[in-house]
Amino acid sequence: MLTLSNVLSFSRGPLALLFLINKADVRTGAIILAMLSDCFDGFLARNYNKPTKFGAILDPCMDKFFVMFVLVIFGLEGRLTLLDALFMLSRDLALILFGLYLIGCKKLKSHQFSSLKTGKVATTIQFFTLLYLSQGNPFPDFLRPLFLIVGGFVLAELFLIQYRDRKRRTL
Repeated sequence: MLTLSNVLSFSRGPLALLFLINKADVRTGAIILAMLSDCFDGFLARNYNKPTKFGAILDPCMDKFFVMFVLVIFGLEGRLTLLDALFMLSRDLALILFGLYLIGCKKLKSHQFSSLKTGKVATTIQFFTLLYLSQGNPFPDFLRPLFLIVGGFVLAELFLIQYRDRKRRTL
């Protein structure tokens, strides 16, 4: 469904491609526009359009595409190690672990997917880290444990939601 919020979500794809241009101002602009599109797409969907299932899938997919594409570019340029990229992807690794749990317990079909507060925190930290790195700065050491902690909170939030939903169904 073509709505303004979905167009904003989709725009993060072409914005990621701007990272093929190795200029700090172009990359900074791409990140700022990606951050703004991420802020406004959900707001517009909730307040002016009806949120769509397609939009609920498109938004996090485009966030992940943008971040992964930029991480690969920084890795190829030797500006980011694989280990630091994995730290930045702690939230995504937590999502994979939870998905494997749902598959193993045969609960994937019944799970009600929704956005996570801790996921939004992780995305915000990722975007600001990319902004910092795009200025030619090295990966800050203090972010490694921060990304791990946020990834842990994402996993905890997922299990709490699962527990809460299961409890509601039994009442």
